Amino acid sequence: MQSLATGQSLRRFCIANRLPYASVWELLNPVGGDNSAYARAREVGTHYLADECLDIADNLMEDAHAALLDVLKTAREYAGVDPALLDAMGVQPPQISDLVSVAKVRIDTRKRLIGKWNPKVYGDRQTLAGDDENPLKMVHQVERIIVRPAHTDG
Repeated sequence: MQSLATGQSLRRFCIANRLPYASVWELLNPVGGDNSAYARAREVGTHYLADECLDIADNLMEDAHAALLDVLKTAREYAGVDPALLDAMGVQPPQISDLVSVAKVRIDTRKRLIGKWNPKVYGDRQTLAGDDENPLKMVHQVERIIVRPAHTDG
């Protein structure tokens, strides 16, 4: 449950531990059984992923710096190699716009997941239909308007 509470997917947990996904799923979600521990771990995981979205956005420049260092390291490994060959191999400094695009995909994916997994806290849905906590209330208002005819002198 700790892995789920830190935002890790059940699939990734199963791969890392060499466990069959279907068996773990059935264990956590027994038919007619109690799955409250799994649900709680998933809920906690949504808060973790929300915090991670902030980290991704806040650390974009650090990520850009690390990516640039990786490219420089690769370039040093190919020192003396024709620059055209490096271009052909795709060894180029990362563009900030590319890093922003990657960060946006990472954040959007997390936002969509936490919105589905914990809609009461992170969902975009506006309640129009009502529910147990917010039932619709119908208000009938009757107004009586008295219209007096305008006096005409004539």
